[in-house]
Amino acid sequence: MAYCRRFPLNWVVAYSNVNCERRAFRGLMDKGMFAWLPERIVERVQPKTRKKFKVRKPLFTRYVLIGIDRENGQTTEDILSCDGIEGLVRITENGAARTLKPTEVANVMERIGRDPMIKDGTVIKIGQHLALIAGPFQGFDLTVTAYEEGANRLKGDVAMLGRETSVEVDIDDLKISA
Repeated sequence: MAYCRRFPLNWVVAYSNVNCERRAFRGLMDKGMFAWLPERIVERVQPKTRKKFKVRKPLFTRYVLIGIDRENGQTTEDILSCDGIEGLVRITENGAARTLKPTEVANVMERIGRDPMIKDGTVIKIGQHLALIAGPFQGFDLTVTAYEEGANRLKGDVAMLGRETSVEVDIDDLKISA
């Protein structure tokens, strides 16, 4: 995360052609730009052999984050001329590219790079209390009402506004309450 603050980069988001995120990423890197393509690991099953394997998939389909170094003469036109790039996320139709604050990019990098708070193999029981550490319900406690083994999400109740509200959250947004 420190490199976001150390270099004076203007962060923009570009969208790539369909299924061309990696090609766009490589094109940007070949031009000497700082590009970031966040990915997640997804488990797949080979239909014939039923063998499980893992693949890397882009976290934000069709989007690449780019740090433009204006001090070295980089511009948004450099991005648009890269192979696989279709356009930039803009504020208005004919306006400038939407820029992100370095802190916004650092928060995404931190969130993606953090270790899960609940490790694989942890037993979660119905009625158990867990703390929400991220997402829209951050800071609340959750009482587990439903959990599918092997799933990355669970259902629970959060006490807010004087009543219990049912929510579904990612397992990575939780930690076991002390």
